[in-house]
Amino acid sequence: MNFMKLPKVFLFDLDGTILDTENLYLKLMLEYNRHKNIFVSKKFYIKNFLGKSKDIISSIMEEKYNNYNKEEYWKELLEYRSNYILNHKIFVKNGFFEFIEYLQSEKCYIGLVTSNSFELTQLLLKQAGIDINIFNSIACRENVKHLKPHPALYEYAINQLNVEKNEVVAIEDSSVGIHAALNANISVIHVHDIERISKQLENKCAICAKSLYDIMLFYKEGGIYGNNKG
Repeated sequence: MNFMKLPKVFLFDLDGTILDTENLYLKLMLEYNRHKNIFVSKKFYIKNFLGKSKDIISSIMEEKYNNYNKEEYWKELLEYRSNYILNHKIFVKNGFFEFIEYLQSEKCYIGLVTSNSFELTQLLLKQAGIDINIFNSIACRENVKHLKPHPALYEYAINQLNVEKNEVVAIEDSSVGIHAALNANISVIHVHDIERISKQLENKCAICAKSLYDIMLFYKEGGIYGNNKG
C-alpha cells in the first residue's frame, strides 16, 4: 500500500486509540488492588496486562498472588469500573473528531475493532459523546472466539465491510493490537499511548504518530513525517 495515498478503510481500536481509557483502566485497577491488598505497579501492569484478556491476566495473578480469587476479583473489579464510567465523562484522544470528519468527507469506511463487549463499547462511546453510528462496522468480543492478538476481530471487520485487505489500515496503540492487525495481514498505524512498543514492532508499522490529529495531517497535507515515523 502506498501510504501517501489515503486508504479506503480505517479500522480503529477503541481503548487508548480513540479514548483515553487505558490510563483510566490502569488507575481503577491499581485503586481496586489496594483495597484487596494486592500490589501491582504501573510498570508491571503495562508490561503484563495492557490489552490482554481476563484469562491471561488471571493466570499471571494466580501465579503471583496467593490471595487472588478469580471470580470474586473480576466481579468486583468490573462493577467498580462500570460504576465509575457511568458517573464520569470519558475523554476522547486528540484529533479524533477532526480525523473522522476528514475521513467522512473523503468517503472512507470507518470501522471499530475492540476486545470489549458491545455493551461496554456502547457505554464508553455514550460517555465520550461519540455517536456510534459514525462506524460502518463494529467488531466486539461477542463476534469472535479469539481476541487480540489473534486476527479474528480484524478478519470479522473486513468481512463485514466486504473489502480487500490491501485497502485497509488499522490504527492501534498497543503491541497486542498491532500484532492482531499484522496477524490479519493488514497494514497498521501506531498511535502513542501509555505503552512504549519495541523498536522492532515499531518498524513493522507503516506510520508511528503521537496523535490521531498527526495521522490526519499526514494524509490531509501530504505527509508530515520524513520517514513515516513520528
